[in-house]
Amino acid sequence: MKVIDQESVYDNFINPPSCYGPIPFYWWHGEPLTIDRIRWQLDRLQEQGVAGVNINYQHDTDMKTYPGEPALFSEQWWELWQQVVVECHQRGMTIGFDDYTLAWPDKGKFAMDIVAHNPDMVGGRLEHIAASGRDGEEIRLALPIGTKVIMARAYPKVYRYRVGYG
Repeated sequence: MKVIDQESVYDNFINPPSCYGPIPFYWWHGEPLTIDRIRWQLDRLQEQGVAGVNINYQHDTDMKTYPGEPALFSEQWWELWQQVVVECHQRGMTIGFDDYTLAWPDKGKFAMDIVAHNPDMVGGRLEHIAASGRDGEEIRLALPIGTKVIMARAYPKVYRYRVGYG
């Protein structure tokens, strides 16, 4: 992900980078995963304008993650992961990994183990700041020094329906 500074927020808002395109959940379960199958799928996704993928795993009702094949975080899985990262890069696509089923207490604590062994992988703080303005009005926000803006969005407030009383 590219982090932009305050000076280029406006330019990136008007002409957003391609990495801000669609990024669907990409479920890695079901049939065994092979690099040939994944290459084919990435090609189809790229043809549809998909900017990247977010790897997800299915879970049962107790939030226990199904390991898939190759088994999640096995040596074969890491080899496949490295190949898929390269394949995404070659297509100009991003790749992410969703750990929401992996960090549940007593259900598999892979993500917590990774952070315990690699403290630099701890996430940061994400904050939402909102402002309102009138049509054509310039909006400026004062941000603390060191703030990294990752997205800015403007949209009209449209009231299509009015509810009247009386």
